Amino acid sequence: MSPAKRPLRARWGRWLLVAVTGVCALVAGPVSAQQAPPDEAPKDAPRRITSLDDLGFNDRAAFGATAQLDFFFSGSGDYELADSSRIVVDLTHSNLLNPDSSAVAVSLNDRPLQAIRLDATNIRGGTYEIPVPRDLIFPAFNKLSFTFNMTTGLFCESPASAALFATVLSSTFFEIDFAQDPPVPALEEPNLADYPYPFFEPGYPIVAPVIIAIPENPTSTEMTAAYRLATDLATRVSFDLDLLNVRTVGTITRADLAKSQLILIGNPQRNTLLSEALPRTTATRAADGTLTVAGRDLTENAGYLALIGSPWNRLLRTMLVTGDTDAAIKRAVDALTLAEASALFAGPEAVLTEAIIPPQETAFQAVFTFRDAGTGEQTFRGGTGTASVGFSSPAPAPDSTGKLELIISVPEDLDRRRSNLIITLNGQTIATVRLKEETLRRTTYRVDIPGDVIRVGPNALQIQANLYDSQSLVLAPCESSAPERLWITIHDDSAISLPSASTTSVGTDLAGLPFPFAGLRGVRETTFVIDATKPESFRAGMLAVIALGRRFGAINDFEAPIPNSARCWRVPCRWSSGRTAPARSSRTPARWPRSWTPRGWAQSRWSRSPGRPPARCCP
Repeated sequence: MSPAKRPLRARWGRWLLVAVTGVCALVAGPVSAQQAPPDEAPKDAPRRITSLDDLGFNDRAAFGATAQLDFFFSGSGDYELADSSRIVVDLTHSNLLNPDSSAVAVSLNDRPLQAIRLDATNIRGGTYEIPVPRDLIFPAFNKLSFTFNMTTGLFCESPASAALFATVLSSTFFEIDFAQDPPVPALEEPNLADYPYPFFEPGYPIVAPVIIAIPENPTSTEMTAAYRLATDLATRVSFDLDLLNVRTVGTITRADLAKSQLILIGNPQRNTLLSEALPRTTATRAADGTLTVAGRDLTENAGYLALIGSPWNRLLRTMLVTGDTDAAIKRAVDALTLAEASALFAGPEAVLTEAIIPPQETAFQAVFTFRDAGTGEQTFRGGTGTASVGFSSPAPAPDSTGKLELIISVPEDLDRRRSNLIITLNGQTIATVRLKEETLRRTTYRVDIPGDVIRVGPNALQIQANLYDSQSLVLAPCESSAPERLWITIHDDSAISLPSASTTSVGTDLAGLPFPFAGLRGVRETTFVIDATKPESFRAGMLAVIALGRRFGAINDFEAPIPNSARCWRVPCRWSSGRTAPARSSRTPARWPRSWTPRGWAQSRWSRSPGRPPARCCP
């Protein structure tokens, strides 16, 4: 059967960095679906029907005697389910398969749903509708798996025979049956410990756009808070940036309030929306403007956070980020954006009475481990395997050379005459390493990295292992060399030492982003020029910071003093990175490890150039 309706193509994780004051435009590429759940939420939500094509996949083929294909679909999120969800599978396969012994098992979240025989009825294509129990659908990502067992029935058949293949077509889709039409969200009880939920959550359909609301004529602290929260949200979860905006309260209509989730920043005396939302919390405002929470006056610099049901739409949520002073507001933002502080949240409200000290900046690191670059320890079994490591680099000095130090463990049966590693950097082979050392555990091999192969910005290092058995090559009929006995472990404390950096700046290339603004554990000076009198310019600055943060994997800490004589300013930014992993969400199923985007820290200090008249501050 064919579905009566095919979905529009989903817009997954695509974002555009708009030109700041019309000078330049930078594009960050789409987030592609991988074999692990991505930190992403779809724009068009909730989607009833999502095909593999919507996820960015073409037809996917499986090869060999046994094979598995995994795909991840967004879940039900905060929406109630009905009983008619289904998976519709379109597939084809080799005409040489033995129909009595070849089949594919379809599973959702590791629970088998149906086995399909690969026979003459579906050689040229077959469509199968598989009911899905609603208790099997997770609110976050759902893993759809196809496990193939294929054979031609020949005696002593090679498991890698070219005749063993099957294809899952891109028209395969997952349909979620929601209880209401249109679906109505039922958000969980407000709890700051779940932040960035309910605004954005990996795998959850997005309930509504998010507006970060700041006062008219905002102070530097209020604008800085908006930038920091926007960048924090965008680096924790990848989503379409059309769903996030920073606006002053005077530009927000009642219709906007009714259809958006809100983050309200500032002092209640300056942000009128905060004054409307405050009665729904335990906080009150005295005649002199000071805040009282649960009957206790806040100290001068105590920040206050509250997550409540929206006063303008009972289905949505509003978060208050406030305090009596700018220092209090900064403290509240620190608590939301720094992992150590946010881990202490519990319940819908928090009072921040102590200053939060962020991690110290680190200087640019020319030497770093695979672990620093976000690559863990990797073990490959069988005859071959490939490890990949991504890193950023400044321009190397002429005739300079870097170093790669590989720490390897191998089994005793390895043939040390023939087993080897092929080292490739940016598509160029730079070395062949023969695994000749007699030491089995944590043997070190060193390779020179030519400076002329290093790219300014992102670099891709690949290590291909080719393993051979030390036993005789003469095998009896149908006897296997048992390649599974061969393995190699590349340890994550293997290290890269970059070539000496050039003392002069080299050209410009958008493909090098985030360099030269930021690199692996790097500190860079960057100036944004923003005209705060134009909302589009302010948004462009926000998008620029978010784009760099996403490419860099950074959570950003900013300071932005605004000169009294002008509403334009220059922004010198200092970036640094120290990688951590975000806390696991209580809503994420424990059946699989959640995919974490590496996070770091960035810090900037903003100031207007001394001596420059206001009229020339922003051209």
